[in-house]
Amino acid sequence: MAYGPSDLMGDVVSLIEKRWANVRDVEMLGHALELQNSQTQIHFYRELKRLIRLIPVEVFSDEEQRQNLLNSCQLALDTAIEREEDELWSGEGAS
Repeated sequence: MAYGPSDLMGDVVSLIEKRWANVRDVEMLGHALELQNSQTQIHFYRELKRLIRLIPVEVFSDEEQRQNLLNSCQLALDTAIEREEDELWSGEGAS
């Protein structure tokens, strides 16, 4: 069965409940969605971070947990941006 919206929401909730989420946990969401294109990954991680920011602070066990998850989202976003830049640079060299 394909990975669907309810699967994504379940994984987001699990990520929020995780005390020490890391960048790998965040990137696993992108992998589950099979996001191949760097631009799509960038958009996804940007919107995921925005979504996490919109979740009330009271949902998290404390501010540190929330900040840790936001930092992990930012690291996933930074990695996707670096990957896109590498693709652009390698594409220019091939021309």
